[in-house]
Amino acid sequence: MAAPNVTSGNNPPASPAALTLQNFANQAQQALQDITNTAAQVGATLPPQVKDLAAATVSLKAATLALGGSLQLLGKIASEGKETLTTLDEAQVELSKTIGSETPAALKTATEAFKDFNSVTKLLGISFNQIRDSIKETNAQFKFTGVDAALGANGLKQLSLEIAKNANVLEESKLVDGVKTFSLQTSLSTKEAKLFTDQLIETAFKVGLPREALLNLSNDLLSSGVAFGQSKQQIEDLTFKTEAFGRALGTSGQAVRGQLESLQTIRGRVGFIQRLEPIAGRLGIALPISKLLSDDPAEQQEAISQVLSGFSQAYREQSGAGQRRAIFLATRQAFQSLPARAIQTALESGVDIRDAMKQLTEARRTAEAGISDNTRRTFATFSKKFDEFINALKFTAGQQQLKLLNSILGAMTGTNSNTKKTNTELENLNENIGKLANATVNLANKAAEKVEKQLTVPAPPNRPGAQSRF
Repeated sequence: MAAPNVTSGNNPPASPAALTLQNFANQAQQALQDITNTAAQVGATLPPQVKDLAAATVSLKAATLALGGSLQLLGKIASEGKETLTTLDEAQVELSKTIGSETPAALKTATEAFKDFNSVTKLLGISFNQIRDSIKETNAQFKFTGVDAALGANGLKQLSLEIAKNANVLEESKLVDGVKTFSLQTSLSTKEAKLFTDQLIETAFKVGLPREALLNLSNDLLSSGVAFGQSKQQIEDLTFKTEAFGRALGTSGQAVRGQLESLQTIRGRVGFIQRLEPIAGRLGIALPISKLLSDDPAEQQEAISQVLSGFSQAYREQSGAGQRRAIFLATRQAFQSLPARAIQTALESGVDIRDAMKQLTEARRTAEAGISDNTRRTFATFSKKFDEFINALKFTAGQQQLKLLNSILGAMTGTNSNTKKTNTELENLNENIGKLANATVNLANKAAEKVEKQLTVPAPPNRPGAQSRF
């Protein structure tokens, strides 16, 4: 007989969970009835002992159907919920290694950001794991530093999300390192350091340089001591001029940085002048001594440009290959930190950074707000943006499925709204993911056992005088 309807008389309408459970129960009962009818027809002419065995088989089959069907029902309802649970469980393990007891709050932050970044209005293509790694890296680098104290409550949370937004543009570790360098080694606040980092990346992108080129160069100029103690504007100007200089020499700003680094001490500057004097004397070139002795890297770089331009003019005036080669070798000996090909380029073509500086300056004006959403989307393929958009929807669906699953399991096990503990644990996903997994499994086991007992057909009693042939 089919199970009665969920509602009758003046009873209130059943919940979606109860209706789903009732539908399953009706199907299971119908399957049981079909098996019983078939057994009765086939067994009408069988000996009593065989009929008993058939009845026992029907009972076992019904129990198997009930157990399998209940688990299949739960699987259909919780397919996305399982994926969401797995994602959060893995994130909990990763974050716990770095930020310990702050993991629950971080999971909630990551969940909200994941759905926001991949909403239909943004489509940034940021994965949940990228957000997780940004939170992990930010906390690992800044916890208990002056940055942490200056940001105040929720400051690291906000910083980690700002960094996560740019995770497709540049790796989280490099972004965090840039903010750390500028906030701890200059007078910039953390907010200013974050904006400066973004401005350098956006400028490089707009001018057609590798996206990390200016950020890495400014970090190295600062960390090596070349730009230490200078203002943000001085660091920015030196970074642009150094990169433009390096590009003019057919290399990068890092090669020029190495030459500037060798001039940080008085001994280094005096030694450099002593190496330049013999060749400058032979070529009749006056050295800009005051600039070469300056402790300002901007003046030193200007002096280097003047010297190389003078050597280049003298080099091109020579007609013999031997004379030109001699100038090259002497120049290479003097500029020990510049690559040989950079010196060859300087001698053959001179040093002109005006066009490069013009492009950098114009690009910088359009990068005042930092990295734009358009730039962020440029670094995410259509496939990634679409996939993460779908993943965010599935994640949201998974959260709702887990709530529905909780209601269904509660109905199947007799757990009602008065039993608060399990419901709270299941619905509040981000508070303790380990307990959630255990609670879900335990409830599923209880549900399967209860359905099995409710739907199992009792075996018929033994008939008096019946003898078993087995």
